[in-house]
Amino acid sequence: DMYCDNGFSPLPNDPYNIENWHYEKTGLSKAWNKTCNCPPEVDPSNCNVRDHIEYCNVGDPNVIVAVLDNGFSVGAQPGTTAHLDLVGRTDLNVNKNVIFGDDPFDYDSSDEPSSMVAYDHGTASAISASASSNNNASHAGVNWKSKLWLVRIGRGGGASFSNILAGFNYVISKVQE
Repeated sequence: DMYCDNGFSPLPNDPYNIENWHYEKTGLSKAWNKTCNCPPEVDPSNCNVRDHIEYCNVGDPNVIVAVLDNGFSVGAQPGTTAHLDLVGRTDLNVNKNVIFGDDPFDYDSSDEPSSMVAYDHGTASAISASASSNNNASHAGVNWKSKLWLVRIGRGGGASFSNILAGFNYVISKVQE
């Protein structure tokens, strides 16, 4: 068994991964490469997530990450756009809007004016948590295979305490089902 501890820590091939400067600062690329277990026929200098993802454990599809934020662009509603790296990652049966008085199924903020979305922070958070990665498309997520539960708890610049609590209670109820 051979681990990728050769001082070389290539990043995934996603073109906007460079924007995720915090991954390198926290040692995430080295951690991803530590999960690689290449067979002897693979040159140790090429045993990494970019060149041999098939030998690396960069996530578990059975792990679910709940993201509570101000809305998400996942293309769940007709006429909305999906972020490329979130397609197929969310559980449409669990995603929800817990803002009192709002449509509970309208958690997707991509169909609203930008002033209500606050730069789509929820989408960025979901991408950081679990974007499809090493697909030469956009960004890399921390866990490349996990599913996402997207819970909208606010709009614009924040969320009320009651909405945050409602979001946590919703996630807890889903976990207990």
